Amino acid sequence: LTKDLCTGEELTGTVTKLKTFGATLDLGAGMQGSLHVRHLGEGHVEKASDFMAVGDTLQVRVFRIRKGEVDVALADSAAFQKRLFSDFAIGEQLQGTVVGVSKVGVFLDVGAVNAAFLAPENVLDFSMSALPEPELFKKGQTLVVKVAAIAPMQLDVSMK
Repeated sequence: LTKDLCTGEELTGTVTKLKTFGATLDLGAGMQGSLHVRHLGEGHVEKASDFMAVGDTLQVRVFRIRKGEVDVALADSAAFQKRLFSDFAIGEQLQGTVVGVSKVGVFLDVGAVNAAFLAPENVLDFSMSALPEPELFKKGQTLVVKVAAIAPMQLDVSMK
């Protein structure tokens, strides 16, 4: 029945299980949805149990459907202000804010549902497995990048 659902569709769900990072909801017609704590509202949420209990009824929207699994967000969640990876185009220029830095690359908020990934080879003119100087990038720093590759679970960007 998930084939009948579409992203953005509003549903009523009943909390059936609280998990460490969210909750499972009964969406009716034999469908279950997963609600992650990041889709509960603005700001950092530690536990779903701070906002809901088993048996609560919530207004949710379909956020993403992948491999038959339904991810939902609260109907008024900021998640719906963000773009899905499939909404981007190769070569599209973006402005991103650094949200994480590691030797394997830089993670940027580009207005997508998840952070975009800037790999070392997309920063430098030669291929490397790690950033030579990750301290060159700081959280909160703004970068202009372009979309290099789009995958269902990852958006790769480039500074080249």
